[in-house]
Amino acid sequence: MKNTIRITGIVILTFIASASFGQSLKVSAGISTSFMQGAELGDKEYVQPQPIGSYLTFYQFSRQQLRAIGVNASLGYDFKLGQKLYLETGFRYQERVVKMLYKEIFTYLEEDDYPTSFASNTGLAKYSIKFIEVPIVLKRYITSGDVATYLRTGIYAGFITGGKASWEGEYTLNNGETSLSQSSTILDLSGPGTGRVSGGFIIGAGAEYKRFFFEANLNVGANFLSLYNEFDLTYTKDLSISLGFLID
Repeated sequence: MKNTIRITGIVILTFIASASFGQSLKVSAGISTSFMQGAELGDKEYVQPQPIGSYLTFYQFSRQQLRAIGVNASLGYDFKLGQKLYLETGFRYQERVVKMLYKEIFTYLEEDDYPTSFASNTGLAKYSIKFIEVPIVLKRYITSGDVATYLRTGIYAGFITGGKASWEGEYTLNNGETSLSQSSTILDLSGPGTGRVSGGFIIGAGAEYKRFFFEANLNVGANFLSLYNEFDLTYTKDLSISLGFLID
């Protein structure tokens, strides 16, 4: 914790010192919605036959990703390259939140081949994964005046700092008996085969008015995320909006 505070303080002082040389310091915060696709994340559906004794049992599984809201915050710096062209870099905190709706149905065929559902399991899982990212972006102004507009495009590299998962489930038998379950855990990112590095591309647009600015960005990237002890290449898409302030 102390090291984190020291590093944060050094970063803030560095940007403030840089801003004193005629460039712009950027501070912003906002919200984002994320979509993550991998072996353990994203939409999926299948039916698998499983023989049990003299019966043929079918296991039906479906997984649907629901939209969820995360937060983001950034501290950046604008380098002027030309009259309308700027280079942006800095640090961004990005929380990617994903909700997954799971459903499992077990059915078996009796001797007359009449299918009977004897159990179902439904659940909602929520994953909150936190990143620190360094973007390198070119910003090109399109219009000027009281309200200036611009386009943004670039790349980013990031690091997964932590995450947690929670689960709420309901298990139902044929006789109507129901049991509920609930749990939460911290994702283990220190085990073998776990990757923390992420990266991708940024495209977006923004508008400025009297040192205030509004931005909308689409981030497309990938990271190596380990869920349930599986090493998984996970693809991400984030749509984010943010409000901020420029300091000369």
